[in-house]
Amino acid sequence: MGANPRVNRVLDKGAKIMRKIIVFVLGCLMLILSLGCNSGIGSTQKMSMGGDSMAPTFTNGEKITVDSRAYGSSQPQRGDIIAYKDESGVVMIKRVIGLPGEQIEIKDGKVYVNGNEITENYLNKQNSTEASGTSIWKIPDKNVFVMGDNRQSSKDSRVSGSIPYDRILGKVMK
Repeated sequence: MGANPRVNRVLDKGAKIMRKIIVFVLGCLMLILSLGCNSGIGSTQKMSMGGDSMAPTFTNGEKITVDSRAYGSSQPQRGDIIAYKDESGVVMIKRVIGLPGEQIEIKDGKVYVNGNEITENYLNKQNSTEASGTSIWKIPDKNVFVMGDNRQSSKDSRVSGSIPYDRILGKVMK
């Protein structure tokens, strides 16, 4: 007894439809995985703020999130809060004040970028900015100048110089 040709055609059509469904589902899964990898999934790290150099913005022990993909296709901007490794490998959290090619000057407790005073609404009113030694810095290419928001309690670019892009771990999110 041979197989019914009509039944074989129905089975072949069913197999073709099943193959199309499987290919479609696999394609959707690959697309979802691809979008997930490019959207920053898995690119954040939770940290605990150590010290008070960023007060009042962040307090000692406060939980923060660092987005390590924030600067994949862009550069830090003035006002961004970044996590970076200092010369000894310690992770620091500071605010970007100066960008590549700019000149930073600290005079009479105020910060100037290229001769223009910047507004720093994030500082406590009684918190003025002082510098020890040099009070004018020229920021090299692919570097940023950073300072803590609690200027009297912050070891930052005023002491250690500008921060190269390759030491930046990411952008801090609240």
